[in-house]
Amino acid sequence: MPARGGLYSVPYRQSRVKRTLLEMAAARFIDLESQRKIPRERLDERWIQGVLLGFLEDRIGYMELEYPVDNGRVDFYHKGNPPSAIELAVVRDRKYLPWEHLPDKNRTEIKKLRTMDYPKKLRRFLLLIDLISKKPFEKKKLKESYAEYFKNGGKSCVTVIYVHKEDKFSFAF
Repeated sequence: MPARGGLYSVPYRQSRVKRTLLEMAAARFIDLESQRKIPRERLDERWIQGVLLGFLEDRIGYMELEYPVDNGRVDFYHKGNPPSAIELAVVRDRKYLPWEHLPDKNRTEIKKLRTMDYPKKLRRFLLLIDLISKKPFEKKKLKESYAEYFKNGGKSCVTVIYVHKEDKFSFAF
């Protein structure tokens, strides 16, 4: 076995998906995009998924892309301990601002996460990446809108993560 830091050693690899890891992955993607290292015509969700998949697999190992669930497909699924499901929502079109951040616009993503009949310890994340807003969305307003949406309860907890080039925050429901 090679010495620590050798060819096969990955000392920073984590065994599970964490909120901070998703925030870091989204922030790095936003940095690349803001430096214009990514052509504008490439900014569709499938391409962004591929970039994030590479980053996440480097950090935590194999992730399944477009994992089938009862009512569609979840963008990312990690079979770690605990397993994690991640839905991606990218704010990239000015004509939908400021509504693209809100739960009504992301209803299908939330429904997929909340209705998954998988292990009780499954961690569910909704990752909102804001590429075009000049200022970050207000945390209080975003949290209130999701609190209103989630007030009827549900099977499970979903952690909503919002990442903008100037700010990032999260909350769980």
